[in-house]
Amino acid sequence: MASTNRTGRVSAIDYEAGTYEVTYFDRGQSVTRKINAISNGEYKMPVIGQIVSVAHTSSGLAAATTTGTVWNKTNRPAEGFKGLYRKEYGSQKGRAYSRYDENTGVYTQYVDKRTGRTCNGEIFDEAKGPISLVAGGQFQAKSGGIGGRYCHTREKPCQPHARGQPGRRDHTAKVRRRSHMALGSYMGVSFTVSDRRILTPSGLKGQGGSEWATHNRTGARARSQWIAPKLRKYSYDLLLRAQDGVNPRSTLRRLQRAAEQDVADWFIIGGSPLSPYPFKITDISDEWAVVLHRGAMVECKVTLTIEEYL
Repeated sequence: MASTNRTGRVSAIDYEAGTYEVTYFDRGQSVTRKINAISNGEYKMPVIGQIVSVAHTSSGLAAATTTGTVWNKTNRPAEGFKGLYRKEYGSQKGRAYSRYDENTGVYTQYVDKRTGRTCNGEIFDEAKGPISLVAGGQFQAKSGGIGGRYCHTREKPCQPHARGQPGRRDHTAKVRRRSHMALGSYMGVSFTVSDRRILTPSGLKGQGGSEWATHNRTGARARSQWIAPKLRKYSYDLLLRAQDGVNPRSTLRRLQRAAEQDVADWFIIGGSPLSPYPFKITDISDEWAVVLHRGAMVECKVTLTIEEYL
């Protein structure tokens, strides 16, 4: 017998058996018997009212197999463009899915509540590039063996791995502990205003944004795809003057050493961090305004560019 393909709406579901019934509104609202859903080792049942495609082995309604759901006006893809492969795991699009964009080579997994992995053996992850772990709240890692516990919260900065361990090379930048000053601090330089000392940052300018990919389309406008937020950058000036109780030469040397080492620090201003992440110095320039006859620096303007460190 020749097979017949029809489309209808799911009207009843047996979740335990993995079957459902389909109603054909173009055939007087006739209802099929329970139809076996295609599994291929996966379990995902449709929702009541969803349109599915059904293959019948005859013109009747008895022997049939579903070939899957179909896109239509009431069931549109969450997104779509050439080179995109996406799999939804829930009845509502966008709540749990995995996607791969072959145009950018980016693979993404997303879930709106909680995700986890359980393994009786070893879990091994390797990256040829950098690895970033970003937590909006508390970050914990526990070990049942040697190693103890590692915790990072917004209120308590992370402590990187100890340096100098035999047989191990650590490329993690040193993250300085937060120091709480009257106005703020950065890289061991305190920002203060008092009758003995004046040193405050000026001209603080920030820059941020997002990384976007553009996908050209034939005969249509290009489409934009959001990738990730950029690391925030700031630039500011420090006027180092001896008459304000500041040692210009030693302060400049401290900042220059920090700029040339793998070190990051929290930029504190007004008693609060400028960002949830510490900053590294990417550029530093200095202008010697006043120097005495024996080389004693009296006044110096320093301009720094800093960037978030993750």
